[in-house]
Amino acid sequence: DHYTCAYFKDSGDDRLREAVTDLSLERLAERLDPEVFLRVHRNAIVNRAAVRAVTTTPAGDTELELDGGMKVPVSR
Repeated sequence: DHYTCAYFKDSGDDRLREAVTDLSLERLAERLDPEVFLRVHRNAIVNRAAVRAVTTTPAGDTELELDGGMKVPVSR
């Protein structure tokens, strides 16, 4: 079974919310607008507008910093 956890903000509300769906990440990606969302890792899709910075960890890995400070790894 596949479960995907999605983090999002409702319009007009700055609180980060969480939802769980039984869609795999691949199926969820198929339903999202590719102009708005980007698959950055095998376990992450991000809203392009939520990206605040691209950083490199001390280990040399690339990650995205999103609104609210969440960090997401980027595949090579």
